[in-house]
Amino acid sequence: MKELNRAALKDSAKALLKRNYWKMVVAGFVLAMAIGEAVRVTVTYQADELPEKVRAIAAVTAILGTIIGIVLTLFVLHPLEYGGTKFFLHNPDGNGDGTLSDGFRGENLKQSALTFLYRDLMIFLYTLLLIIPGIIKAYEFYFVAPLTVDHPELSPVEIGDLSKEMTKGRKMELFKLDLSFILWNIANSMSLGIIGIFFYYPYRYQTKALAYRELVIEGADPTRPAH
Repeated sequence: MKELNRAALKDSAKALLKRNYWKMVVAGFVLAMAIGEAVRVTVTYQADELPEKVRAIAAVTAILGTIIGIVLTLFVLHPLEYGGTKFFLHNPDGNGDGTLSDGFRGENLKQSALTFLYRDLMIFLYTLLLIIPGIIKAYEFYFVAPLTVDHPELSPVEIGDLSKEMTKGRKMELFKLDLSFILWNIANSMSLGIIGIFFYYPYRYQTKALAYRELVIEGADPTRPAH
């Protein structure tokens, strides 16, 4: 099993960024918004410090907010993740145009909503056990998004199983790939997300898409022969 060449993957992503900069910036921002990287806001308060009526209103608001959040995630954010993922998969071939809205079309909407819900739920449940099992499950499902794009015929569970197969023996390798972006992540945080929008997001997402493509070419997806 040949190890991924992180430097070569990242150089290829940079070359694509130079060639198709603004489209990749837009797609990167859309994908970052869809998976919650671009905006992270936390609001806290002490419930016992609020009057009883205010606490009741806050509870109802929280429930409504949760329901709205679930609907928004399933029918807006998940389809956007599908479209952003598809863009970066097809971008190296010059076929990324018009893909950002593909998650809202026909069966893609249903598949993205259900498959990504299954992925997120499984990772969440394993994280409840301990942080480490949650991280391991996240890397097992590392390629769920691109596999969802490539395999519309498969169920969420089948896609999850296929991602497990593709990442078998490669989880540490993929972790190192993510870790190689740590300085860019820090710089992005210090710039309040500006670096992310104009460089870091498209650079990292394209690198991840290239890693997936390389593994597919090598035959890591057992449903397709090695090229």
